[in-house]
Amino acid sequence: AGGEIARAESEAQKGQSGVAQSKKELGGIRKKLQEEKQRVKDIGKKESSVISQLNTVERNLSKKEKELKALDRQLKAVTRKVQQAIMPSRWPNVEGWDIHGHHETCREVGGDYYDAILTDRGLWLLAADVSGKGASAALLASSVHTAVQALIETCQSPVELLNRLNALLMRREVEASFVT
Repeated sequence: AGGEIARAESEAQKGQSGVAQSKKELGGIRKKLQEEKQRVKDIGKKESSVISQLNTVERNLSKKEKELKALDRQLKAVTRKVQQAIMPSRWPNVEGWDIHGHHETCREVGGDYYDAILTDRGLWLLAADVSGKGASAALLASSVHTAVQALIETCQSPVELLNRLNALLMRREVEASFVT
């Protein structure tokens, strides 16, 4: 009976040792699980922070897009006024001639220009088109209009006017821009 008791005690000790080992292993697993849960929480916090930052960037982008659209509308309005300002509001009164013009843009303002100017050398009819569309074309057309107004009284012929205008325009270094 003593041997059985010793053997039972030995088995109990082995069992207790095994239970202690299992408890220790389970404690390690629990610790790893808690560490993983914390890591996932940290990732979630970082992800939430990134999402919050992305939402802020998106709101700022939307705001900038609205500002850009407003600026574009303002630029188009100013460009339209520039183009209208270079078009004749009155036409010369020349006996035997009925002179008038009408300008209407298709979609976007651009570099259209025409005029009828009466000088002591006769009636000068001008028509020009700047390449391109938008503000840059309208501003170049405005420059052409201004140059014509400044030069026409000193030019003796259309050839001289065109040569002098060309010389002025060639001083500019604007790529892909020309006037016909």
